[in-house]
Amino acid sequence: MRTLIPAAFLGLTALSACSGSAEPEPVSDDEAAREVASRICTVLKKGGQECEHSGTQAKALDHSISVKAMQVHIVEVGSSATMELEYSFKMDGKDLPALHAKAVGSGLSKEEARKKAASDWASVYGAAIADRLIHDGKLHVLQALQDDQAPPPAFEAGEWVAYPGWMHFQGTMAEKKTIMVDELLVAMEPAFKNWETTEGSTHAALVSIAFRAGFAPETECTLDGKPSKALCDLALTYDWPEPGQSYIVKQYFVLTPGPLPGDHKRKPPPSAEDAAPADGDAAPTTGATGASHEGH
Repeated sequence: MRTLIPAAFLGLTALSACSGSAEPEPVSDDEAAREVASRICTVLKKGGQECEHSGTQAKALDHSISVKAMQVHIVEVGSSATMELEYSFKMDGKDLPALHAKAVGSGLSKEEARKKAASDWASVYGAAIADRLIHDGKLHVLQALQDDQAPPPAFEAGEWVAYPGWMHFQGTMAEKKTIMVDELLVAMEPAFKNWETTEGSTHAALVSIAFRAGFAPETECTLDGKPSKALCDLALTYDWPEPGQSYIVKQYFVLTPGPLPGDHKRKPPPSAEDAAPADGDAAPTTGATGASHEGH
């Protein structure tokens, strides 16, 4: 028997084996790949781009993007299911290992679990990837997910242009404080120094941190889809808000060598803080601000 357990406070999942049973081999899941191919078009259309998808492929911006999904873990109880899925991508037949990603979905059926996992992928990763594909130096998709205002410039981190995803925030802070995405990028920048800087190259960084009052933070970070303790250590140097009871923050970036396309430069951070998201909601990351939350 195998059970699904949460990795402490990170909202991720892992399977623990009973009686020394072996881990199952990942299984290809074309239905899950089709769900994400559909979400690629959804987020690109949010950014004003034309996109068509057929099966596990999406076509947009003169490119063909193919998706492969693997079931890493699955737990079924009656008709309900929880899945951990891994997604990999090719563009015009070329592998994009930097965009390798995982997502978890639960539902009353496998189909619903796949849809939830695809939605998780789209909310955390999709906007960043779509804005990188458009790559004109603005946050078209991320801004469109928030409101109808003109898209602001992308972020810059040293020699890198950074397209952020939608920040996931869940929990409470001890007092209201805004998470500044540009400052977080500055803290993380040394982790990017070994990346290739050839024109058009694409890289990705993911930071997941759980804060609990009275305990050390728990972290899970990746660079180009691979675990990176160095990135976690750098991210922890940012001045994170103190937790109320606990909170989780998850932020994804897709980066490409600068300079910022066009004559786009980010203005100084606004003085007004963003409105606090409801518990469990994603928080906006446009402007210099990322997430704010009332203390409880």
